[in-house]
Amino acid sequence: TTINANEAINYKITITGTGNIELIKPLEIQFPEEFEVYEPKVSKKIFEGGLKRSIKTFDYLLIPRYQGTYNIPSANLIIYNPEDKKFNTKKTKRHQLIIKENLNNESIYSHNNQKIIQQEQKDINYISTTTKLKTIGKNKIAKQIFYLLFLSPIIILILILIYEKIGRAKGINSVEQKNKKANKIAQKRLKMAQKCINTDNFDLFFEEIEKSLWGYFADKFKVNPAELSKQTITNYFSNSKIDKQIQKEFIHILNECEFARYAPINNKNTQMDIILKKVKKIIIDVETALK
Repeated sequence: TTINANEAINYKITITGTGNIELIKPLEIQFPEEFEVYEPKVSKKIFEGGLKRSIKTFDYLLIPRYQGTYNIPSANLIIYNPEDKKFNTKKTKRHQLIIKENLNNESIYSHNNQKIIQQEQKDINYISTTTKLKTIGKNKIAKQIFYLLFLSPIIILILILIYEKIGRAKGINSVEQKNKKANKIAQKRLKMAQKCINTDNFDLFFEEIEKSLWGYFADKFKVNPAELSKQTITNYFSNSKIDKQIQKEFIHILNECEFARYAPINNKNTQMDIILKKVKKIIIDVETALK
């Protein structure tokens, strides 16, 4: 009845008598909460189905965890006496145990193939009986997220349509600006040629047209004047992915100017007007084709 904490106690209940000994289950015993209690080992000796005196034993392993004085109350067993035809209550003895402090924190015990290894003086803490729980209200954020997800595809679609519309408008404006710029370049290059028409200077006109075309090509494609040739025009136009028809027209106008300077032509003023329009158009076409 006196033992150190964390050491084993064997608590045994033996039931002896005649009758349905086989059916008796472990008794309800209120062991102290500070004790670790293992399921009992049950042994029995039943003779002739209980008609003769038989024995059933419940052997418990108890481990007290803390020092102090503890009581194991008596356990009750209700039996029926066929002679008196009455129910009687049998009780076990009440036990008082004195548990001393165990300075050794580690103990190893063995009982019924059960082991307790490296047990501390303290077990788990008692369950807290107070809480700080709060009622969860309605989740308003979830509703906002729902509407956001629902409307997002519509908003994205509207933005895409607006973006495409703005893009098309910019594209149109870009083409218009490009055409205006090309027209200014052509007008600037052909300014001297226009003066030749006004003064009926036929020979100088074609000379100015050639100089304008070659000068435009050299400046636009950064070509050294020493490298200028019709093959060079073809190479640079192809590298810049300019349409072949524009290439042919550009070279054709150069050939036409060379031929006109040395060949007799009737109605020279009309011829100069036609050539001037062609040159202006080809310059604009090249400017527009370049990206």
